[in-house]
Amino acid sequence: MLRDDFVGRTAELACLQQALADGRRLMTITGIGGSGKTRLARQLVSCIELPWAFVAVEQARDPSDVMTALGREIAACRGVAAIEDIGVVLERGAVGLVVLDAFEGLADRAHAILGPWLAAAPSIHFLVTSRVPLGLAGEQVVLLSPLSLEDGMSLLVSRTRALQFDFDPYADRERLERVVERLDGNPLAIELAARRLQLLTVPALLDRLDDRFHLLRRPAHGQSDRHASLHAILDWSWQQLDAEERSVLAQCTIFRPDFTPDAAEAVVELGGAAGVLDVVQQLLARGLLVRRAGRLRMLDAVRDHARQQLEERHWRPLRERHAAHYAAKVQDIASSLGFELAISGKPDLALSPEIDNLTQIVGEAWGSAKQRVDVAVALTVLLDQLGPPSRVQASIDWAEGALSDSDGYQRARLMRARAHSAARLGQRDSRSDDCRAGSAAALSEGDMRLAASLTYAEFRRAVEAGDEDASRMLWRRVVDLHDAQDELPGDLLQGPAALALRFGTAEDALETCRAVMEATDRAELYRTHTMWLDNFAVRLFDVGRTEEASRFSDLAIQRAQAISDHAKLVRSFVNRIEYRVAVDDLPGAHDALEQLADLVHRTRVRNPPLGGLARARALLALVEDRLADAEAALASSGVSSASSIPTVSQAVARSLRAQVALLRGAASEPVWLLTESCETLQRHAMPRRSIALSLALRAVAHARLSDEVAAQRDLAQASTPIRAWNGARHVLTLSLLQHVVSVQLQQPGAVEAGSRALTRFFSGEDGQVPYIEARVAARLLSDCLQTGHVDRIVLRVGPELHWVQLGHESPMDLRRRPVPRRLLAALLRASEEAPGRGIPTQDLIEHVWPGDKAMRSALENRLWATLSKLRREGFEPVLKRMEGGYRIADAVCVLRVPAWEPR
Repeated sequence: MLRDDFVGRTAELACLQQALADGRRLMTITGIGGSGKTRLARQLVSCIELPWAFVAVEQARDPSDVMTALGREIAACRGVAAIEDIGVVLERGAVGLVVLDAFEGLADRAHAILGPWLAAAPSIHFLVTSRVPLGLAGEQVVLLSPLSLEDGMSLLVSRTRALQFDFDPYADRERLERVVERLDGNPLAIELAARRLQLLTVPALLDRLDDRFHLLRRPAHGQSDRHASLHAILDWSWQQLDAEERSVLAQCTIFRPDFTPDAAEAVVELGGAAGVLDVVQQLLARGLLVRRAGRLRMLDAVRDHARQQLEERHWRPLRERHAAHYAAKVQDIASSLGFELAISGKPDLALSPEIDNLTQIVGEAWGSAKQRVDVAVALTVLLDQLGPPSRVQASIDWAEGALSDSDGYQRARLMRARAHSAARLGQRDSRSDDCRAGSAAALSEGDMRLAASLTYAEFRRAVEAGDEDASRMLWRRVVDLHDAQDELPGDLLQGPAALALRFGTAEDALETCRAVMEATDRAELYRTHTMWLDNFAVRLFDVGRTEEASRFSDLAIQRAQAISDHAKLVRSFVNRIEYRVAVDDLPGAHDALEQLADLVHRTRVRNPPLGGLARARALLALVEDRLADAEAALASSGVSSASSIPTVSQAVARSLRAQVALLRGAASEPVWLLTESCETLQRHAMPRRSIALSLALRAVAHARLSDEVAAQRDLAQASTPIRAWNGARHVLTLSLLQHVVSVQLQQPGAVEAGSRALTRFFSGEDGQVPYIEARVAARLLSDCLQTGHVDRIVLRVGPELHWVQLGHESPMDLRRRPVPRRLLAALLRASEEAPGRGIPTQDLIEHVWPGDKAMRSALENRLWATLSKLRREGFEPVLKRMEGGYRIADAVCVLRVPAWEPR
């Protein structure tokens, strides 16, 4: 009988082969229907040298049926009346391995059937496939879990190509991966989906998977009815369960996506004698539940089928028990922190896997109003830390809808949560009224701390809006509220520095920062101190004070090392690399990179929002114009490939990959990379200026594709948040990117504006050395002016005029040619001060040979000879004769470039 290629299950196959080699007598392959138990058993017997007999006992109802089936495979068994005698026959026969396929119908009588055979035939091995372990002594159980994504993709592609030889899996690979994930990695479901791909496109198949039971079915020729559809295999498994197992499995459908054994005990109600954990254990053994990282998960298809079996009258009390359990868990954690969870900013990591369970409580209105408020408040911090906080707004609205007019205190708690979320989303004005109303409600309940926190949220909105009078008034109110309780939480200590940074001088901000750090030290708020040092360093960097930013970053590293906060250490080291790059201290940046690599390798810590070590390596390689090294660093990060669950680190990686691609001259790839990056950053409510810079880079890619409408639209969307933020390096970056777009679209005046902007950029006239994005923008502008996007002659000038490069010609090294260098320096300086301006011959001679007393005619001949040699070397279009002197030609666009070497 012809069979398809065997895909995956390499670990399970190796386990069975090792068990045979170790002399194990009884092995059982278990798993949910369609997981490939029979296929694995057939693969095993094809790989071994033992003589074997494969017996299908699916239709067997008693031991005599098993005898009949085995007799068909082994002629010597015919005429044997007692099942005990088969063991003797097997021992005398030529069989080394007996495979009993689909044995679950006889599992409760396994001891009566297999026990005598194992005793009478000590040289025979038995391999059983069953949806439940047999529970016999010495049994080796191999549970088939869902296929990995890689194996599931291989199976889907293999089966689809068997039906469509020209099927291209790379045309829509991301959607194909989602199909495998939606099918829970079940081999039979994947094979049924492969048959549907004969008719449907991949997007159409993915859209129809919500009705998977109707979609994944077909008349199965040569197969049993229970393998003809996904519904059939699940219904068969359901029929094998007893009443208690059915009840527990149906009730577990309330959890999404997974749950702990403790949650099952608290939520599931069982009337029988068995305990909930005992029944859960049985379901786990059957493969109807999957255990991952200490949590239990129900496959989507199993959940859909089991939910249909749960009577509606049992659903409401089940929801109430679910809401009570998770609300109590939230309150226990909040009590251990000593304050409102959303204000403390310290979510317990034990809550992070429960986001979906918590969300459905408030989203579907389960439990009491207070329980929903408790859960919604916890979600603000969890989603702030884990993303996306945009989901918080919906959960707060749902919880608020359940409150009555008399629930003023609960409404105040929700207002604080909403303000916290609004801050993350950049919604400055929309929640000020809510903060004021919530503060009044908290004061009426006597909760000074909650009132202070709401007032502080309003204060932050006023600072961001630039309202100095309101900011100072609100801060005084915050201090008064906290003075009344003689306690000042660490996160509120940033208020004075926020005022100084926004409305005072930089010196005021520094002095205030020192006072804040002393206060955090006195209060032993060490983690707050570390965070504040790092945040203040970032702010100093934004205003161009890179050396001071570097010092504060070093202090943050020292503090993080003292308290062994590895995650903050990673962030601080990445910041240190950025600051060293900003002041052109590349050796210092490499030293920080080596320290970061050592930290990551010692502690195995990851910091997804920053991209960690891989991002730092890519940034440094990008600055040094090592594009291949930047690509290699991103490829090794593990976040550069597409995924169905995008994260902030993937958004960072995509943005960096797009920058590399832009520098390499590509356009189509950066468009979709930056589109995905923007969507991820928006979904996780990252700062709007980060999204704006990605939009500006996408405008460059659109301009390279000559899509003027899309390019101008992206620039318009990027401009407002960048200008509102007013960070010097971001404004400069946006300005340079706008020039890039203008030059690529060949707009009037763009060449002159771009060259002037680039010259100011490299000369440091804007008061600071910009950071990575600005350097990339500068390189893009230099390249697009250099590579034929304009009808101008581009003259690139290296630092201190060590080299010059005209168009695409080879660069000219002037370090050992002082006379041409002084001549070009004088002409270029005059041209930059006033385009078209030249230098009289006598003045030019004085610049080139200062103090030389030779005769005028000799010096003029010497100047003419130097100019003639430069013209012969390719500078004929650059150097022009004018009346009484010389000048740079009008068609020349001069670009002064940074320290990277000419190409």
